[in-house]
Amino acid sequence: MVGRESDELELSLKTVVCSTGTMPSALGMRYHEIDAALEAAETIPAEDLEVVLYPDWRPGPPPRSKQPDPPGASITLTPAEIISRLRDGMARTGVRVRSIHANRDLGVFLGSRDPRDRRIAAEILEDTIAIAGEVGAGIIVLHAWDGWDRAVDLVHNAVPIIEASRFSQAILTVENIPLSAVGWSQAEAMALLAELLPDSVGFTLDLSWSSMYDNFDVLLELLPRVKNVHVHGRLGSGEGGACLQPRAGNMDIDDAVLRLCQLGYDGQWTLELNRPRSPEGFRRGLKHLQNLILQEDFDIAKQTGGDST
Repeated sequence: MVGRESDELELSLKTVVCSTGTMPSALGMRYHEIDAALEAAETIPAEDLEVVLYPDWRPGPPPRSKQPDPPGASITLTPAEIISRLRDGMARTGVRVRSIHANRDLGVFLGSRDPRDRRIAAEILEDTIAIAGEVGAGIIVLHAWDGWDRAVDLVHNAVPIIEASRFSQAILTVENIPLSAVGWSQAEAMALLAELLPDSVGFTLDLSWSSMYDNFDVLLELLPRVKNVHVHGRLGSGEGGACLQPRAGNMDIDDAVLRLCQLGYDGQWTLELNRPRSPEGFRRGLKHLQNLILQEDFDIAKQTGGDST
């Protein structure tokens, strides 16, 4: 039987990372300020990150997807400049980049019938894979469709992802983002992608977006290929203290996390904190998520005679 101390050491190594998406907000800065995200990571502190690549940074035409700030409010950054800033920040702070969230414009370009846009989609994929490789990230998060598009052709959209998966060292994962396409449910779209994409391509399960469509039970069918769970929501208070509440819908996020643990999920957990007011919110959110996972794993270990694997 594995002793409790060795169990605790093993379980503490489970990867719980923090998304940089709203980190600058915790310091009163704008979302696209990459140096502010790294400063916030050091302040929290958050040792493991999912770095979000913003459309605002991409040189050339303005973002295709709606952004909070107008075009020109952000500096533009080439992939080489992003790599340089991330490497500098990693060396200075000791943080690790576990995953890269690709530019959310990707879904817009994937869905376009314009050959020029299709080339941009391929470039976004290539750039993201290059950045992941240079900073040691093992997972890439992708949007496979435009969330506002009323007509989506997933067979068409899947082709560049399939091609990119052939040369990516990091695992490509498709996120269950909101879907406006007529005649499709989000769960149906994800199920079709599971058939279209090779097994080497996985999925990122966002709990808030699942809550929006009340489809958690259905999306659990994808669990063998889920490599990353976005624990996405705002920090609230419950009977036992802190809790995480979804951006939309009525999902009990804490219960969903516990259920995933019980079902044997052992991939990456990513805290996506909505509307943080200070670094303290991230500290509380990370601690709460880590405690949930750790406690549930200990309970499972006890039930199986101490073997938590």
